Amino acid sequence: MNLNISKFIGYEIDLNDTVNILSGMNDINISNDEINYEDDLVEGEQGERKDEIYINGIINENYAENVKDYFLKNEEIIKVYISEIKIQDKNNFAELITFFWDQDIKIFSVYDTDINDADSIIFYSIIEILENNYNIRSLDLRNCNLNDNNLAVLKRAISDKRLRYLDLSKNGLTVDGAAILSQILSLNKTLLKLNISNNSSSFFKSEGIEYITQALIPHPNIKYIDFSGMNITGCGEFIGELIKENKSLESLILKNNTLNANDFKFIFNEIKSNKIIKVLDISYNDMGGKTSLECIRNAIKENESLIELSMDKININNDNYNIIFEGIENNKNISCYSISYNKINPKIVLEFFIKQMQVKDLIYIPYDKNNPEDKNKDFSLDEKKILEKYKTERPDLNIVNMPINYN
Repeated sequence: MNLNISKFIGYEIDLNDTVNILSGMNDINISNDEINYEDDLVEGEQGERKDEIYINGIINENYAENVKDYFLKNEEIIKVYISEIKIQDKNNFAELITFFWDQDIKIFSVYDTDINDADSIIFYSIIEILENNYNIRSLDLRNCNLNDNNLAVLKRAISDKRLRYLDLSKNGLTVDGAAILSQILSLNKTLLKLNISNNSSSFFKSEGIEYITQALIPHPNIKYIDFSGMNITGCGEFIGELIKENKSLESLILKNNTLNANDFKFIFNEIKSNKIIKVLDISYNDMGGKTSLECIRNAIKENESLIELSMDKININNDNYNIIFEGIENNKNISCYSISYNKINPKIVLEFFIKQMQVKDLIYIPYDKNNPEDKNKDFSLDEKKILEKYKTERPDLNIVNMPINYN
């Protein structure tokens, strides 16, 4: 049993009573805080709040009964997170799913679980919950072994839902699944965030991206899209059209996509004049040469809407950094840059950004500790002196220069 119960300022709970209620459960994480799900409804991430329950482990009769009891005694629960579950008894699990029908769930997440295991009982249980709960606004099905056939069934279950957040990342969708997803997106007008990153990139093909971008172009509310890890080489024209035509998109994540020179040309020609997008991430793409860097530079110089730009590990080096830096010098709106893991002398980077008064946040980690060549490298004494200099000359600039998780 793994139990995590929190006490927040202004809200008292009796820990002993709560532990008694949950006795015998395998792994439930229940927290307490003020209810304000409207603010983070689209996020769909597990936190520490009194309005959520986290279910993990072996589902048996005792577990199922304790979950139901806790729901009945805590009517404010609107977030359900399920991960890595194992079904010991199908009947007990079925009863628990039927119980969920009558709950006012707003955020529903099943992740890191094979939904097609055990005769697909988990998948069809998800469908039953969706069909019988009309208030779900956030649906997270990442890393669930979701396939195209599952998505076809899912489409029918969510066709009448006013979803704001949809996460289908790390699954097995192909170009056929992309066609189905485009139909879902065409029917939905409320979605704010979409994550389809890290699906079956080799089977997704350019047609898959075209299906999805064409469905998103007229979408009136979409604000965030994550296409990371999709290997969408040659799809720059479709992404560029999305950037040009959509009127609501504010964040576009294109990390790790083997984009080529033509892709960057299409994308950054549209970024140049875009007035809406605020956050752009092109990290872990090899620029492929001077032409791509010049496209980025020209876009940075002219764009007036971006406030965050991530360019980690895009092959900026000591021979070409001046191209990108020229764009940064001429942009007065972007206040946050991430430029880690590029082959630029750290002293050059640090001395340049200390002069960029418009920049307030800089994420700069020069050495990738996962790379054998960089494993034992660190800032030199001179570079460390420059970092100290920032504290006195640029106290307004926040610098992150320690390894962080980019996944």
